[in-house]
Amino acid sequence: MGRLAARSLGIPVVFTAHGWAFTDNVPPLQRFVYRVVETLAAFFTSRIITVSEYDRQLALKKNVCNTKKIKTIHNGMLLLPAPHRSVTEDNKPLQIIMVARFGPQKDHATLLKALSVADSTNWHLTFVGGGDNSETGNLADKLGLSDKITFMGEREDIPEILENADLYALITNWEGFPRSILEAMRAQLPVVATDVAGVSEAVIEGETGWLVPHRDEDALAAIIATAIEKRQQVYDMGLAGRTRFENNFTFKHMMDKNLALYQEVVLEEG
Repeated sequence: MGRLAARSLGIPVVFTAHGWAFTDNVPPLQRFVYRVVETLAAFFTSRIITVSEYDRQLALKKNVCNTKKIKTIHNGMLLLPAPHRSVTEDNKPLQIIMVARFGPQKDHATLLKALSVADSTNWHLTFVGGGDNSETGNLADKLGLSDKITFMGEREDIPEILENADLYALITNWEGFPRSILEAMRAQLPVVATDVAGVSEAVIEGETGWLVPHRDEDALAAIIATAIEKRQQVYDMGLAGRTRFENNFTFKHMMDKNLALYQEVVLEEG
């Protein structure tokens, strides 16, 4: 409605899609409805910004708009000082953290199942996020993992919490371009994440972390076992992730690209 109202007043419209509701692994009916809605809305839009190249290509594939109308600008986060980290001692539990709301989009269950079959039990998992975590808690009880998991609920001090972690996990069903991964990279953490949508545009396999197929608990278990065994590699990947964040995903990178696009639209339609 906002786009239609702006167009009726002759005001240019720039819309940022933070992930499409018709992306892979979203329920089929929901995908269909939202694709139709976004295609209609695109007629009233001067430019569409997608936060991942995956989403741009998806929109073009689904004929939401033409190539000229749509541009990729990755999310960015404020630059904070790098935390002081060192290689975690082998005898200490690997501190794994996942910051994500409990709900259909995220796949906490696959992470728990992977941990239950991993070769090593030298780990501790922290879940941070709102929503109903009862189903995840019940699964942890069933798998005998409850004493190795902390549920912190919704928190505002994420940067400070990340400083106490060794490995960031985002195991999920669908995404756009997750800001939580950028937060982890900023915190100098390696990332293990489900390879969906634009995740691979942030996480470089084998360099800043690991990508795992959707709902592949065995592959995820093997990655976690590697991280527990190879602490120096975990540390080195975290450093590489921080460098990649600084070079590509700061708020300034995002702001400069957005401003350039806004200026382009004003010159064309102003």
